[in-house]
Amino acid sequence: MTSIKLTFIVYGDIFDVDDFSKIIGKSPTDFAYKNDMLKYRRSTETFWEYSFQEVLSPYIEESIRCFENVITPSLETVSSFIKKNNLKSKMLFKIETNKEPSPAIVFNNNIINLLNKINGWIDLDLYINK
Repeated sequence: MTSIKLTFIVYGDIFDVDDFSKIIGKSPTDFAYKNDMLKYRRSTETFWEYSFQEVLSPYIEESIRCFENVITPSLETVSSFIKKNNLKSKMLFKIETNKEPSPAIVFNNNIINLLNKINGWIDLDLYINK
């Protein structure tokens, strides 16, 4: 079985995490301001992070759909906030699977266009359990 954990992160120099939470309509699962002390280091940037519930599926699209349902209603406002504050965003996927079947990792034009609007990129971490 394949498990997919998606975390959406918005980060940059300095921005108001509470303002971003209000815009997107979600409280972060983690956040820090620049120079805050983290567990093992000092934060070099401000970040807002939201971890979605783990999905058990060989298809990444199910996790992407959860992300789209959160971001789409406020996409233009989120995009404006990110541009105004010179921020970046990323979709961080942690994929854990057995050797068979291998997961299907596909990003359609809609998600690529959405990520472009929010200055976003994709980070995939794939773990194969033996």
